[in-house]
Amino acid sequence: MEPEGVTGSEYRLGVVRVVDVLEDDDALLAGVRYPPHPGDAGVRRHGSSLAQPARWHASELARTTMATPGKDGPPMAALAPEPDALRGLRVNLVTPYDLSVAGGVNSHAAGLGRELQRRGAAVTLIGPASNPRRLPQGLPVVPCGPSVPIPVAGSVARLAVDPRIGIAMRRVLERYPCDILHIHEPFVPMTSFGALVFSKTVTVGTFHLTRERPHLLYFLAQPIVRPLVGKLHARIAVSEAARRTVAQFLPGEYRVIPNGIEQERFDRGPRPGPSRYRVLFLGRLEPRKGIIVAIRAFAEVAGALPGAELVVAGDGPLRAAAERLARELGVAGAVRFLGPLAEEELPDAYAEADVFCAPATGNESFGIVLAEAMAAGTPVVASGNPGYAAVVEPGVSGLLVPPGDHRALARAIVEVLRDPVLWRRLSEGGRLRARCFSWSALADDVLAVYQEAAHRAGRPLALLRTPAPAG
Repeated sequence: MEPEGVTGSEYRLGVVRVVDVLEDDDALLAGVRYPPHPGDAGVRRHGSSLAQPARWHASELARTTMATPGKDGPPMAALAPEPDALRGLRVNLVTPYDLSVAGGVNSHAAGLGRELQRRGAAVTLIGPASNPRRLPQGLPVVPCGPSVPIPVAGSVARLAVDPRIGIAMRRVLERYPCDILHIHEPFVPMTSFGALVFSKTVTVGTFHLTRERPHLLYFLAQPIVRPLVGKLHARIAVSEAARRTVAQFLPGEYRVIPNGIEQERFDRGPRPGPSRYRVLFLGRLEPRKGIIVAIRAFAEVAGALPGAELVVAGDGPLRAAAERLARELGVAGAVRFLGPLAEEELPDAYAEADVFCAPATGNESFGIVLAEAMAAGTPVVASGNPGYAAVVEPGVSGLLVPPGDHRALARAIVEVLRDPVLWRRLSEGGRLRARCFSWSALADDVLAVYQEAAHRAGRPLALLRTPAPAG
């Protein structure tokens, strides 16, 4: 039975408001399936178990959800809109990556969206979602179809690759008109690419991907993407490394604006010092993120500091290998594998750690997790790849070691844990450095790009209002 005030295809699922938006695309999207997602056992919806592959009605491939601020996401105060010039501005943020899976691009898009919403803008986050019950909190989200794992730049990303989902983006954009369409990785299939193809408004693209060596695919794709470049009225790169990567095959003007964090979620004030030698690794368990390097380094840390503990938060293809290596090195009892953490669990995870360990081997455009750890006052020890070097000031807000060198990583961790003066210096230096990456500061730079893009499109922001949908 439909709740009072909800008509047609609208209904409620717990605290989530759900609205069908693809009623006319049933034939187009027939047969699209949601793959099983870890942790879905026992969760049922529309009478079928999400733990099993099932055909979803096409109208379920795009929905909007709104979580309860303060209850399901950041504190209510952080989301309270301010009466300012953004009120009434509509911004759609599109990501190609599965919104049900934690990752840097999704964290960036959700954090920016919440900050723009706090300032009065009407924001909608759009992207694929393999589990509509696990979505970013605190702002409207439109999940657009399932995803599959795809190797990308030494990692594995979950993308919506079915071309029908790209085509369906036309209906999504019609259902959710906006003044600014901000597309993350605009040439990545299918939600981002489809949004770019069907965009009819001011469009901004943000590029995140970093490769330290050129990839042939970039150049082979030029005949497809070059005709669409003109639809981007402005381009942003999240770091100089990301700018260099995209400029190799798409030369042009890029504004470098780093990834942001919601500092108020993580910064709980000054911390007294290390308490129990707890080292935190947070990330996907795959070669690029360096989990094997972390396990080898921790074995040496445990030898030097009895009672030390390594907490591994994340999942991925190397989990079994990492667990086996911990057993072989005799530290299995001191290593805890937590699996992936929910967004609301991250602040506690950082706050309870004495050192944050980030040994990624390369192809990192930035380090959102580094900035979050620094905001929490947790000293950072990371590999010195170009993306991480853009975040950490060596000796001031963290320590950097050569990528792949587990002995150097272990020495740095032990040094920080043994020296309370160094620990406090890095903790306070990190908290200060993290303020540079706060969305409350960076959003102004993004808004300046929006204004520039609007002028280039011949549609100044003051004239960009689109009519509200009827009803």
